[in-house]
Amino acid sequence: MSAQNRPREKAERLGMRFLSDAEVLALLLKSGSVQKGVLEIARDLLEKYPLRALPGVSLKDLCSFEGIGKAKGLELLAALELSRRILEDQTVEKKLRIEEPSFEKWLISELGYQDREHFLLICLDRNDRMLSHDILYIGTSDSSPVSLREILEKAISRKARSILIAHNHPSGNPQASEADRKMTEMLIRAASELGIEMKDHLIVADQTIYSLRKNWQNWQKTIV
Repeated sequence: MSAQNRPREKAERLGMRFLSDAEVLALLLKSGSVQKGVLEIARDLLEKYPLRALPGVSLKDLCSFEGIGKAKGLELLAALELSRRILEDQTVEKKLRIEEPSFEKWLISELGYQDREHFLLICLDRNDRMLSHDILYIGTSDSSPVSLREILEKAISRKARSILIAHNHPSGNPQASEADRKMTEMLIRAASELGIEMKDHLIVADQTIYSLRKNWQNWQKTIV
């Protein structure tokens, strides 16, 4: 590879936007090993973990690749975490509307790569813009016990006009369980008594988002 086409020189000459995913990753990794160049290592990493899956990669996973030790692995994880926080900060600052395409992108970045179940409460204003989002529970791979009282107290404290709840299924199956449906039904009724509308209950599994409002026929029966 000619010097001007190396990732660093190419970035200096053309700008970061003109680099491939592997080239950007190579810049973060900085150097290769005796057997492999840094760009080859970056390509190997992306072959196993596509760009969308990188946020869910663990330090142990990264260190299994030749040329990536603990220090490099932590630096890469720090860069991924920083990008997640930037997206989160922009989401809050812009008071993102839940029907915007970027909302789903943000939600997947929050929940889609977690290896334990996370329960998220999103409080909304009268225009369905996000007022706040709070992780109320981090649990095991198959349980997420959150009380209705805790959810509603948080919603009242945020002065929410409506709420949306979301949790992830680390198993990768986005389908709602009977416990998910029962909890949703109870929350719809309890929130309604306080004048708070329940917008949806979303289940995130990897890159998939399942909406109970759209897919569960009892939703409309519950709110009548």
